[in-house]
Parts: sequence; C-alpha cells; structure tokens
Amino acid sequence: STRQIQQTLYDRPPQSPAERRRRSAQVSHRLRLLRRHGLIHKVGVKRLYRITPHGHGVMSLALNLRAADSVDLLAA
Repeated sequence: STRQIQQTLYDRPPQSPAERRRRSAQVSHRLRLLRRHGLIHKVGVKRLYRITPHGHGVMSLALNLRAADSVDLLAA
C-alpha cells in the first residue's frame, strides 16, 4: 500500500493531514509512472505490485550506475 511505501521512503511520519495527502499523491504518481514505463505491474485487484523482467534489467542497470565511480564510467 502507499502507506507502507511512504514508511520506507520518508524518515518520519507526516506531521499534518495535508502532508499525508501530499505524500500519498507523490507515491501514487511514482507508481503510475513505473507502471506506464513497464517496470512494475499490478497483481489482480489487490494493492500489490511486482517488478517486471524489463524492470529488473532497468533497475539493475540504475543501481550499478549509481554505485560506479564516474572516473571509471568516463574511462570505459
């Protein structure tokens, strides 16, 4: 659920109802973008998402680029 994702993304709980709505909207927007790009798919009618095979490849590449040293990337 978006609440579980919010707990993972943010260090502290929302301080106001407005902040709770804003965070919920941000998480929903990010999930929608990931679905549009084919990185995740929704499982049935539940609030459950799975990473697609394409998503695994893209996310692995992103994590490797994040961990790589920029000097190594420029030398390649």
